[in-house]
Amino acid sequence: MAVLSWALFTALGKPIVERYGSLETTFVVITFGLFLYLPFGLIPAIRADYSQTTIIVWLSIVYIGIFASGLAYFLWYWLLERIRPSQVAIVACTQPPLTALLAWIIFGTVPTYHLLVSGIIVLTGVFLMVGYGGTKRGLGET
Repeated sequence: MAVLSWALFTALGKPIVERYGSLETTFVVITFGLFLYLPFGLIPAIRADYSQTTIIVWLSIVYIGIFASGLAYFLWYWLLERIRPSQVAIVACTQPPLTALLAWIIFGTVPTYHLLVSGIIVLTGVFLMVGYGGTKRGLGET
């Protein structure tokens, strides 16, 4: 169900982002998500005990809201505005190889041979799919 929902979200988002732009579309999507959350999460959020919550926790919540939600949605729609939905969906496949690379750089987690080979296969597939066919606008064009 999640994959179907995300596919619909991406495909139906293409005409919207082309009409209104990536920033406006991001604002509408996040606001819509807030209204979907409120009936289920507002009362538990109000009743929760925040006495043990540190400044680090609050800063982490702000970080997740700005970068993992706001910036991620904006970049998704920015890309969707420029290339086909099928190509944007393929770009999401870069997350596992890039995560493995960052884990290696940041934490010293050495990737296995199989992980390296599979990462190369995934990134090659992404490169081929995003670069294949169709007219695309350049980064500087509107």
